[in-house]
Amino acid sequence: MTDPHNPKFHTSEVAETIAFLGDIINVSRITFLQANNASSPITLDFSQKTIPANLIERLNFSLSLTFELTNQGKAIIQCYSNQFISCQIQTFVKPLGPICSSQHWKSSISIALSLQQNRYRVEFQPTSLTHGIYNLQLLILINNLRTSPILLEIPAFQVIKQAPT
Repeated sequence: MTDPHNPKFHTSEVAETIAFLGDIINVSRITFLQANNASSPITLDFSQKTIPANLIERLNFSLSLTFELTNQGKAIIQCYSNQFISCQIQTFVKPLGPICSSQHWKSSISIALSLQQNRYRVEFQPTSLTHGIYNLQLLILINNLRTSPILLEIPAFQVIKQAPT
């Protein structure tokens, strides 16, 4: 691949050589924030693909995602500086197993990417879930670039009943 810092590096080369969104952005943190939960904030464990603590049912929680542009990502954004480049993040939560409710949650956020900003943090609108086991998927896409999406998945996490007070 050609060095993006070399003046001979052309936009057409970028479009042909970049195939993975992971080359452009690095997801550094995914966090659940839930008021009245002693474990909050709950940060996702990427290596284990788990959420190390439980969410509590019927208490609103929000999901936040932090990522940064890689050096290669900055070079690509610079090559496309005459176009609007945005990142779309979609979240999907669905119940697993027959004992779970039929409650689903999906949400989407789009943000503009810019050379003036290296680190990004997005927070989804708060929601709540009933008790059960759920699957979480985060889909990250960059519009106007030829990249494959990133799919981050937590195969199972638990929402528990709130302990009586």
